[in-house]
Amino acid sequence: MPSGALAQKFTLGLQLLIDMRDDPTVRQTVGRFRADLDATSHQMQDLRGYKGLHDCLHALQLRIEIIADALSRLGKDAGARRRLQMLSEELEDIATTARACVLKLSVLPARPVEDFWISKFESCIQEITDAKTAENAPDLVERLRQLLPEAPRINYALGLAANNLRLESFAKTMDTIAASLGGFVAPTDFAARLVDSSTAINMLRARLDGQVFEHNEWQIFSSQLNSAEGSAKYLPKDRMPNWTQFSVQILAMCTAHPDAGWSQDLLERMQAWIAAAPAAVNSQEDKRTADDALAAFHRVCIYRFYNVDKDLVELCGQVTDIAKPLDTLLNAIQ
Repeated sequence: MPSGALAQKFTLGLQLLIDMRDDPTVRQTVGRFRADLDATSHQMQDLRGYKGLHDCLHALQLRIEIIADALSRLGKDAGARRRLQMLSEELEDIATTARACVLKLSVLPARPVEDFWISKFESCIQEITDAKTAENAPDLVERLRQLLPEAPRINYALGLAANNLRLESFAKTMDTIAASLGGFVAPTDFAARLVDSSTAINMLRARLDGQVFEHNEWQIFSSQLNSAEGSAKYLPKDRMPNWTQFSVQILAMCTAHPDAGWSQDLLERMQAWIAAAPAAVNSQEDKRTADDALAAFHRVCIYRFYNVDKDLVELCGQVTDIAKPLDTLLNAIQ
């Protein structure tokens, strides 16, 4: 079942509890699990905050080359100033959204870290707005690019927030209330709908765990591959930190998805890299061939990590959509 459908079942269960808020069993059960439910509400706010920050940096990344081109044309192209004005307004919207995302973070010490790079971003936006010539364009564009390395840290925080979500309390709440309703079997019966919602929660939790695990693995792989590309050594085992562990984990991940196109392509590219770097290097041409094979393998890995990241962010968005009915329920039952 698609994750969006699971999240919808989850939301329907919450809405049913809201509709039953005056029932003594519902009030007692929600009260029993309230501490966990309150904690989950805060965790969902963190997840929403980090997802939003992730999206803001991605939106900036997509605009940097357009900004660089427009800045370089100042004083030469009459339309450059107008394009920059439009871009500045878009960037201001991104910065405003980022500030709002920071306010969602429940862990207050985390906020200054985000405020720091957002302040740098806002300073760049002001310079773009005020720019009259292309004189400082390279420096300004470089400072925008220097904001992008914040993304891996935010990605890690996003995964951590997703991993910390305590969805189990929802399942227990709904199962307890369903059990107290007598176990009617009619498909539209309240008990059946709550059990259905509870099942969806457990499936969503398992799916989220799987996505977070794979996302964390690819973050590690990405760092290792960056080190390998920057190495002057030749053999994969010498270029790649923890080569044996890396190759075993890549194989295990691909084996788990044997029919996926990315899996087959990734294994082929890794084997091609190994074959392109035999034990003895005879020339610079051999080294270039091995470098090219590594680069091709790395590109496939980058594309896979991009898709894993996109899937996790999408799943987190579906989960955080539940925050509004959850808050409604907690406000209704004090």
